[in-house]
Amino acid sequence: MRPTRAIPYRGGLTRRRRGRGLSYHDATGAAVAAPVRARIEELVIPSAWREVWLSERDRDHIRAVGYDDADDHVRSLTDAAHTAKDLRARNATVVGAVAFAEHGWAGGAGLSATALERAEAATTCRVARALGNTPAVARSSYVDPRVVRAFEEGHTVAAGLRCIPRGAGEHRTRVAVGRAVLRLLERHN
Repeated sequence: MRPTRAIPYRGGLTRRRRGRGLSYHDATGAAVAAPVRARIEELVIPSAWREVWLSERDRDHIRAVGYDDADDHVRSLTDAAHTAKDLRARNATVVGAVAFAEHGWAGGAGLSATALERAEAATTCRVARALGNTPAVARSSYVDPRVVRAFEEGHTVAAGLRCIPRGAGEHRTRVAVGRAVLRLLERHN
């Protein structure tokens, strides 16, 4: 099942503290039904998170966001509304895009269905290792689905990677890779 793209804090569900417990509400402020609450509790959202937003759909690539003290630190460094999870998601997307590029210059369009599945599984495992997470969490919560869709359609960041000169240095390489991933995302928006 292919994940769908979610935009946090647009619609969705919220979490509120109620004494020692928590309650979950839809966009109208009504409490969610028991099955929805059970699905939310399976996500194991840290209790330290504040301003929690939850996706209403199980297939969204981001199912929950919030922030804690680490997010406050990231905001102070970036002078923006970014969170630690935003940075992890960006990193996961870059790692995934590079891994897909390494599966072949043509991307997924030239692969059989089995080879495509193997490439996606290997990429998900690589992202999971980079994040210290499980493959299921890496795929469902961190890798932007546009990168997966682009690969399936035969598009990767391979051309951008080939343009990076040998010995470019770590900073220059990171900037070039980041730009290549951004162009890929913009083309598959």
